[in-house]
Amino acid sequence: CSSDLSFHKGIDISEGFVPVYGKPIYAASDGVVVSAINYANTSGYGYYVVIDHGYDENGVKITTLYAHCSEILVRAGQTVVGGETVRSEERRVGKE
Repeated sequence: CSSDLSFHKGIDISEGFVPVYGKPIYAASDGVVVSAINYANTSGYGYYVVIDHGYDENGVKITTLYAHCSEILVRAGQTVVGGETVRSEERRVGKE
């Protein structure tokens, strides 16, 4: 995060103002892990996972990003099932 405030095109999911630290995070749908970054990087996301869910009925590619992880439980190339745990906890909670 930088001091320059900007918004992204995604949505942040949490339990309202209650931090989600320590709660499991699940894959939104079946897919293949594209990235599982569990080392220091300059993305602003910290540790993160990206899952490719394929294309919807309109031909739009669907991917999900799970950011600010403290632990990653999957690896790149792994096939995941919707509902499978991909990370176990948040590293921080706040606006990106």
